[in-house]
Amino acid sequence: MFQRRRRLVDIQDLIAKIRCFVSEQSNAVFYLALILTASIFLPYVITAGVLILSCIYILLHKKQRRTILKVPYGRVLIGFFGISALLSAYYGNHLGIACCFGIFTIYVCAFYLRSVMTYSLFYLMMDTACAGSVLAALFAIYQKLSQYSTMPTYRPESFFLNPNYYGAIIEFIVIIAIYRADINLPGRPFYATVIGINLIGLYLCASMSAWTAMTAGVLVFLLLKKKYKIAAIYLTILILFILACNFIPSLFPRFNSIDDTTSNRMDVWWGAFHGFLDTPMLGRGPMAYTIVSKELGTYSTYHCHNLFLDMMLNYGIIGCGVFLTFMIAQVKQLWKRLKRKAYKGITLLTVSLTIAVLIHGITDVTIFWIQTGLLFMLAYTGTGIRNWPEDSTT
Repeated sequence: MFQRRRRLVDIQDLIAKIRCFVSEQSNAVFYLALILTASIFLPYVITAGVLILSCIYILLHKKQRRTILKVPYGRVLIGFFGISALLSAYYGNHLGIACCFGIFTIYVCAFYLRSVMTYSLFYLMMDTACAGSVLAALFAIYQKLSQYSTMPTYRPESFFLNPNYYGAIIEFIVIIAIYRADINLPGRPFYATVIGINLIGLYLCASMSAWTAMTAGVLVFLLLKKKYKIAAIYLTILILFILACNFIPSLFPRFNSIDDTTSNRMDVWWGAFHGFLDTPMLGRGPMAYTIVSKELGTYSTYHCHNLFLDMMLNYGIIGCGVFLTFMIAQVKQLWKRLKRKAYKGITLLTVSLTIAVLIHGITDVTIFWIQTGLLFMLAYTGTGIRNWPEDSTT
């Protein structure tokens, strides 16, 4: 009886905090941020619709448009994507046109939210993402169970385009959950549950690139936070799991297909490199490999399975230069924060997520998709917070 009353008090206290929080936020910003976050964990068609409507809402307001254009080198990046869309149309790359539009909508939404972000809204966004990932994992478990009798090797994709994109979402969520657990002690049981059920989802979708990227991101975060014991425990468990899979291949059947997967990727990389040599300056727009694979007869897929080759093929030397200039401007801002030892937690989160993207990018390209790209950029919005609490570890 006492425990029931205590739980009721806790729930009432939580509701009161949410009401107080909402009253402090601009209603439009509050709903925009949470709806965008929640939409990631729904079918990607819904995510796309929410992104388009959100982008239109933001661009309809003059003040909000100005905010977006004030981002360092933002106008240059937007201008280049306009050129890239025209190049996509010239080469008949219809998927490329759609991708340019999708990247633009994510850019608009993310950098607007970054300009108005507060620590309480950011925390709620990240917790919403964690909660949404539980729903996605439960759906993935259902998919696996429903297909297991007829297709034991089936890899569930949950609400995402394919299992590899689902794996990329999981790697982000695990890093975010560890970050939140580090600064929100009462919420640790929730974040532990989120991590546990997402690891089940990652095991089921069997994305080896995501496992590697998640491990890199988690270790970077733990080591930078000086959580050496936890890092050592995590690495030990992972090594034991890998050894177990070597002795018992049925634990992770995809280990047996590494040779075939590598062979396919080598064929893709060969085609991507020769495609880049044909249009080295400006590329052919996003998803250019779909055109190259038909011309050269290489393994057919949507992208180059290597982030760096994909960037060179899609955007050429000039486009990669624009991206690099924009990224350097963002990195400088993060570096200034680290030097001042201010906003350290959110900066380390951003660094860890970026490391995960780069490691994943060695063998796969999952960041240029509306759900994965949006989640990464929503996590990045935290770097725009100005009214942080006195505790710089947040």
